[in-house]
Amino acid sequence: MLGSYKEYAPVPSLDALLCSHAALSCFMDAATFEDALVSAVNLGGDADTVGACCGALAGAHWGMDAIPERWIKDLEDYPRISSVAWELARVGER
Repeated sequence: MLGSYKEYAPVPSLDALLCSHAALSCFMDAATFEDALVSAVNLGGDADTVGACCGALAGAHWGMDAIPERWIKDLEDYPRISSVAWELARVGER
């Protein structure tokens, strides 16, 4: 299913295979981080899980700078979240 993602409609589900397929489909068809996330959560169903998985793919591909500023500016405790994220990245490089 994942290897030929265009052959199957994305189904936003908690099922690991269906969720992965939906997230990958939205990511692969998107031109930007925002496009990927918006299409993922607009699938409905288990939108938060599919959005989180798609966001991980999109973030790994486009990086933090691709996250729209308007999404970040009102995020509660963003400096702490960002600091933890960078520390996790450093740990992962060891």
